[in-house]
Amino acid sequence: MSAAEFVIATGLTAVLAGLIATEYAYFTRSFSALQHYMYLSGKSRYAMDRMSRDIRQADSITAFATNQLTISLAWTNVTFNYNAPDRTLSRQSAGTTEVFLTGCDYLRFDVFDRSTVSNSFSFTVATNVTSAKVVQMDWVCSKKIFGKKGATENIQSAVVTLRKQ
Repeated sequence: MSAAEFVIATGLTAVLAGLIATEYAYFTRSFSALQHYMYLSGKSRYAMDRMSRDIRQADSITAFATNQLTISLAWTNVTFNYNAPDRTLSRQSAGTTEVFLTGCDYLRFDVFDRSTVSNSFSFTVATNVTSAKVVQMDWVCSKKIFGKKGATENIQSAVVTLRKQ
């Protein structure tokens, strides 16, 4: 084997190794992004299901703000609290705290009245807890992939009506 053949073979091997390394990095990042997205989606579905069920079954709304909602549920108060610095959404009830979401970039509760006008429903922003009957929840969560913010989930949103009111 001559020196020219050796240089060409070494060059082709280096190019092939570079292509394989690039493909490996691409597939690793893609797989990681997909895994994080599935994790975020599952956690969001769980949080939405639990919160919706609790709110639908609530006796009343006892307090609300854009980052916190407190409901009366079966003789106990349940509080859903969004902690922006920690990026968490938690449920507090009877002295126990369960974290529903982590990596939550944005969360907002909006509370509305439900009034019947000419056989149709209209929603107006609730000004006090006695008139509150409808809760809208919106949030966006994300996770870091290899140190960069990525896998941002589309906004989750739900409008839930208290059944007992």
